[in-house]
Amino acid sequence: MKRRRFIAGIAVGAGALLAGCSNESDSTTTTTETSGTETTATNATTSASGTTETETTTDAETTTNETDQSETTTETTSTTTSVQSVSYKQYVDLQNGLRTAVTDAQVTDSYEQGGEKQTSSDGNKFLVVQFTTKNSGQSAQSLPDDAMPSVQTADGSYELVSSARSAWKQYRSSSVEAGASAKQTVAFEVPEEAVSSLGASVELTYSASGERRVVRWSME
Repeated sequence: MKRRRFIAGIAVGAGALLAGCSNESDSTTTTTETSGTETTATNATTSASGTTETETTTDAETTTNETDQSETTTETTSTTTSVQSVSYKQYVDLQNGLRTAVTDAQVTDSYEQGGEKQTSSDGNKFLVVQFTTKNSGQSAQSLPDDAMPSVQTADGSYELVSSARSAWKQYRSSSVEAGASAKQTVAFEVPEEAVSSLGASVELTYSASGERRVVRWSME
């Protein structure tokens, strides 16, 4: 009897021991899962704080803005405009012995150039002006390649009418022989009030010596 009780006691003790080992294993598993959770959380935090790409993009945008500003500043500072105001029919020296002036002006309701006739719109008139260019140099010369006339009023700026553009381009590109002169008539459509009050001026804009030059003839 005593031997059977002893064996039973051993069996019970072994069961308790096995149960204890099982609990320790569960505890270890729990710890492992907890550790895994912490590791995952750490990785997530690392991923969330990885803002290198965003910072790089921001730096690139900032660099682009700085570059754009630098280009704008360069363009602004490199352009100089010189304005010369003169009276109607006064000649102005352009380049290489060429001198030009607005020598005639008329206000009309219609304008014809090269077989094309235009009629002014209601409330507008045509300001028809004549340019005369003289060459006091020793060789044939032509106007600057970008020379372009316009009319300035209190209401704004007005360009050549369509039928006068080709005539002006031909006049600008044609050479004026030494000691000779050349004339060309062109037209602008402007508000009637501007020309009736003589509040308009004729301008010639061109480039020379690295700057933008404007000659302004007052029609008053």
